[in-house]
Amino acid sequence: MAKSKKVSEHRTNLKKNKFWRYFIWIFLGLIAVLIIAVFVLALLFNTKFYPKTRVAGVAVNSMTEVEALKTLKQKITDFQKQTLTIAVDKKQENLKVADLGLVYQPEETLQQLFKLGHPESFKDIFLQMPQIIKLLLFQQNMPLKVEMTKPDKLETLRTKLSTVPKPATFYLDNNQLKIKDEENGFGVSEVDLKDQTIQAVSFLKTQVPFKGQILKPQITKDVLTKIQPKVENILNLAPIKLLDSKGKDVYELPTGDILKLIDFSVSSFGVVGLKISAAGKQEIYPQIKEVVDQAGKPLKLDRNVDGGLTVLQKDTEGQTLDEDDLTQKLSNFLVDPKDGDITLVFSKSLNQVNINNYTKFNFKDLLGAATTTFYGSSNDRLTNIQVASATLNGQIINKDVTFSLGASLGEVTAATGYKSGWVITGDTIDSEIGGGLCQIATTMFRTALNTGMPIEERHNHGYRVEYYEPPVGMDAAIYYPEVDLKFKNNFGVPILIQTIVQGYTATFYIYGKSDGRKIEISTPVIDNIVAAPTDPKYIDDATLPKGTDVVLDSAHEGADTSFSYKVSIGAKIINEQTFDSHYVPWPEFIRRGTGG
Repeated sequence: MAKSKKVSEHRTNLKKNKFWRYFIWIFLGLIAVLIIAVFVLALLFNTKFYPKTRVAGVAVNSMTEVEALKTLKQKITDFQKQTLTIAVDKKQENLKVADLGLVYQPEETLQQLFKLGHPESFKDIFLQMPQIIKLLLFQQNMPLKVEMTKPDKLETLRTKLSTVPKPATFYLDNNQLKIKDEENGFGVSEVDLKDQTIQAVSFLKTQVPFKGQILKPQITKDVLTKIQPKVENILNLAPIKLLDSKGKDVYELPTGDILKLIDFSVSSFGVVGLKISAAGKQEIYPQIKEVVDQAGKPLKLDRNVDGGLTVLQKDTEGQTLDEDDLTQKLSNFLVDPKDGDITLVFSKSLNQVNINNYTKFNFKDLLGAATTTFYGSSNDRLTNIQVASATLNGQIINKDVTFSLGASLGEVTAATGYKSGWVITGDTIDSEIGGGLCQIATTMFRTALNTGMPIEERHNHGYRVEYYEPPVGMDAAIYYPEVDLKFKNNFGVPILIQTIVQGYTATFYIYGKSDGRKIEISTPVIDNIVAAPTDPKYIDDATLPKGTDVVLDSAHEGADTSFSYKVSIGAKIINEQTFDSHYVPWPEFIRRGTGG
């Protein structure tokens, strides 16, 4: 019996061993088949994306990187033309996708995606096998890498969708520091709005929904209460004297300004710190700079007939407040308040062309010139033209600098030599200091055109002025700072302005080093002519005897004009502009004497 039992057990063990051998061989066979399949698929998709691969919802499966990039770029271009809808509960606002300044990186995104399941060497297939299997069995949707360069657009939109929380603030009441309580808001936070918007646009989605929530400000009354003794200690040291390098007191920060310059931060551990307020800097620093900054005098040169240069005005060094240094010193003061003054640091500046190096620059080539006439102008108008012309004469425009006529003329006052003259004001004519400066603007505009420089700002007059015709539509107005004439020196070298006023003729020249540019200016086209009003307008003038009429300006018909402007160097066009002007019909203006 014992022997029979042992035989039976032996047979049973053989059967079990046989089962496990078969199981192991089958398992190993399946593994081998899977490995072979993965190897085959890895080889098949060696230069392509795997079957279930997407980027921002865009299928790139079975595409090469070049094919996928082309598809993605088109999808991004189409998306940039769409409108983004951001909703908080039932409130929603629309925003053009292009307004966010999105900068997509499809190349980097595709490179990162392609690395998944695409080993660099044949042996690495074993290491990435789990990843390859995952790519084969499950869908992969990778977001596009994107940067938002204009997040301020979102903040503007957030104020429409949310009630922004108001932090607790300090204020002065009879020189006593008090705290105004915070106010909760409701809607979406700045961080959530930006993060989820970026998340949405990374998947090329145009809907960004939010559920409104209570928004609590970080700075509360409790926070300010903790820091109040320190702030009071700082304010007790007011005023803070700002000194120049010689120790002279040039500005003082009173208590109110110091309080405006203080901002607060709260760390993750609840520690309250003091820092300089960005809003306070924006308000206070310009006031400081207006007092302490000094503009240096620019070098002015006169070009002789033979091309030689004579110094008309020597330049002087200017100084500009080092705002970063002041901020650092104020920050140090907030951390460790001490009774003391702050010495300001200034950056000194000389113009690119100065008394030490002007002979090294080339002002021999005539780049452009223009002449206008103003026969019949009053003596006061003539004086204003002469003063302005003399101010511009000899000025140097550095390379890549935008010339502003208004800024270059400086103060237009009786103290600087200007007289009262007739100027266009709205739909009438009035007497103001500086009348006639539009003659300067028109002459300079035409000179700049003839040099081939790009015009960045130009305004035509409200009506046609006989001093500036012909041609029609090539005038320029100046009423600084609202109305200005601007052009940019794109010659790559400094250029020199020379002006001459002889009798009732103004001629402006610009000299420098020519780059061979060709200027094409079309003849202005005149359309939509409207007859001038037949009824004159009268301006009462007590300086004229009663019953005396003097024609101030004749009637002019209205019109629209347009001319084109093209500049090229060789076969390359470097600038093309069109200048359109609209002139209203203008009545005759008559000065009517009301004097005794």
